Amino acid sequence: MRRSSAASDSEVTFRYFSDDALAGARDEGFVGYPAFALRAGEWSNDVLETFMRRLPPRKRSDFPRYLETLRIDPAAKFTDFALLGASEAKLPSDGFSIIDPLDDTDDDREMVIEASGYRHLAGCPLVSAGEVVSFELDPENPKDPEAVAIRTGCELVGWVNRLQTRAFRQWLADDRLSAVVDRLNGTVEAPRLYVFVSVSKASSKK
Repeated sequence: MRRSSAASDSEVTFRYFSDDALAGARDEGFVGYPAFALRAGEWSNDVLETFMRRLPPRKRSDFPRYLETLRIDPAAKFTDFALLGASEAKLPSDGFSIIDPLDDTDDDREMVIEASGYRHLAGCPLVSAGEVVSFELDPENPKDPEAVAIRTGCELVGWVNRLQTRAFRQWLADDRLSAVVDRLNGTVEAPRLYVFVSVSKASSKK
């Protein structure tokens, strides 16, 4: 999903990656998002509206509380496109999400990310909100040598989403990351761990 820098929220487009890039996902059973057939080409009609149906409407009385779970000030002004990026359009009923690849690595930012793989770790390590979190490279990872592990102390609690590891590897190299446990969500059978991450601004290049 893409919006040009000069475009409004009504000018959002959507397309799938190439067949080669999606090969692994297809092997795992990916058949595309229901509203958009899995084929080449670009959609431009009602793209944003389609994905916004996954989020609570702004008129709901508990919408400010929803924003607070994303660490967004309810009084802040933001576009629907920005909200999709912050929320990842996640629903508790499915595993679909929209992932921000974090292409801009120079600016400072704050975000909440999910620790991928947390529920698959033996015993699901116990964590507490506010507990300090660290990141480290995981070159021995059998699934992805570019992986970035998430830890509380010496305890592995998950990994950064692989679509965001390039940015996190850069921030690690520049020593610009700090993070704490934000919250535990989900169910006993499928717990989900969320981490609040702060990234400091890149130093000026000489």
